Amino acid sequence: MPRTLTLLTASLFTAALLAAAPAHASEVLGKITAFKAGIVTLSVSDKGPEAKTECELFKRFETKLGGFKASGWLDIAKVVVEVAGSVMKVKIVEQKSKMKVNGKPVNHFKPGTEIKLTWK
Repeated sequence: MPRTLTLLTASLFTAALLAAAPAHASEVLGKITAFKAGIVTLSVSDKGPEAKTECELFKRFETKLGGFKASGWLDIAKVVVEVAGSVMKVKIVEQKSKMKVNGKPVNHFKPGTEIKLTWK
């Protein structure tokens, strides 16, 4: 694929992701520390939302498209906060990303995954 076409494809892909991302009033960054039975445990950098708050959970991604790197946030789930604090527990209400690699579902909830939690 010619470099010009690759750059155009990467630009369009990034623009589509940004256009699809809803605006949120607040966010906190962190990492996934555990995942079991639809409950994700997060270690977060700042004060997050209160218990029972509906949020969007994003995971950080980096990929190469041809000779270019692309990075950003992938919306992986709608969640509800069950336990608030610097170590949070959130319950998955709706899994957003259903990507597959070689026919197998991608596990977006691996411990150590960088996340962003957003809420209104």
